[in-house]
Amino acid sequence: SSDLGLSLSVGAGQACYIPVGHNDESVPQLKTAEVLEALREAFTSEKIGKIAQNFKYDYQILKQSGLEVRNLSFDPMIASYLIDPAGKHNLDTLAQTHLHHKM
Repeated sequence: SSDLGLSLSVGAGQACYIPVGHNDESVPQLKTAEVLEALREAFTSEKIGKIAQNFKYDYQILKQSGLEVRNLSFDPMIASYLIDPAGKHNLDTLAQTHLHHKM
């Protein structure tokens, strides 16, 4: 299986990655339940808009963990599909196309 974690940003230049399910035991990790509980208020708040790539997948995983995310304000994957249904919509392609950034 692959490594799991959460990438979060609260503003330009302010981002972090939280490893919670890495297969490599040398990577320091936090317990998933503790991370989700710490983020519960922000994730469930109607007042805080969220932007998430391919959120349908994340929503299902988080809901299975007892956390229902509210106020998704934008999903770049859906926007990309609406602009160009035949195009590629993964994060690598979107970053390269719109931000000129190779992941």
